Amino acid sequence: MNDLTGMIFGDLTVMSYDTNKKSGNHHYWKCLCKCGKEKSIREHHLKKENGVKTCGSGECLGVRKNLAGMRFGKLQVVEYSHNSGSEKGKKFPYWKCLCDCGTYKVIRGHSLTTGYIKSCGCFRVEKNSTHKMSNHWLYQTWLGMMYRCYNQDGRDFKYWGGRGISVFEEWTNSPESFIDWVENNLGEKPDKSYSLDRIDNNSGYFPGNLRWATAKQQLNNRRCSKQV
Repeated sequence: MNDLTGMIFGDLTVMSYDTNKKSGNHHYWKCLCKCGKEKSIREHHLKKENGVKTCGSGECLGVRKNLAGMRFGKLQVVEYSHNSGSEKGKKFPYWKCLCDCGTYKVIRGHSLTTGYIKSCGCFRVEKNSTHKMSNHWLYQTWLGMMYRCYNQDGRDFKYWGGRGISVFEEWTNSPESFIDWVENNLGEKPDKSYSLDRIDNNSGYFPGNLRWATAKQQLNNRRCSKQV
C-alpha cells in the first residue's frame, strides 16, 4: 500500500490513512475538501482517472461551480448563498446577485447560466418596447405585483417583498407568461369590483395561489393571516 498522505486529488487533500474503515482489500483515506468538510474515501476511487474529486456535499457542489464575479444580463453575481432543492433529493446552488437597478436577489445557478433569469424582475423602461404588453388589461396587474414585491423604495414594500412575498420566477421577467397563465386559468374578472388575490396570504404570487376576489374577501383573508 502506498502512502497517499499529503497528495491532492481535485479538491481533496489526503490527511491520513483511515484505520477504522478498512474493508477486505480496500483501503480508505481521510481527506479534507476545499469546502472544509472531511470525508473518508476509498483509495481506488481517489486514484482512478475519473475518480472522486470532491466530498460531494451540497455546499461543496455550490462552491465548486463558482459563479462569483460573473455577469448574466443585468445581474452581477456577488457570492454563493446556499444549496436548496430538491428534485428527487438533488440540491441546487443558489447565488446572491446584484441587479443593475440596485436590488439584491438570490437566484438558482442554473437559471443564471442558461439565461432564463437576466434581472431581479424589476420593471425596466427598455423592456416596455419589446414585450408589447403594456396595453393589455392585465399588464397593470403584473406591474403592481412586481412593484410591491421588488421595489424597495415603494411605500408598501414592507407588506409584500419586505416580508418575503415573491413572484413566480418565470413571471418576473415575462409579463406575457403571467398574462397567459391568468387568462388560461382564472379568466376574466367577474366584474370591476374584483382584483387579484393570494389564497395563502403568507405565500407569494405563484400558480395555484391566485384568485379573483372582492375587496371584502381580501380583507377577510388578511384578517385570517393575522390571527394565524
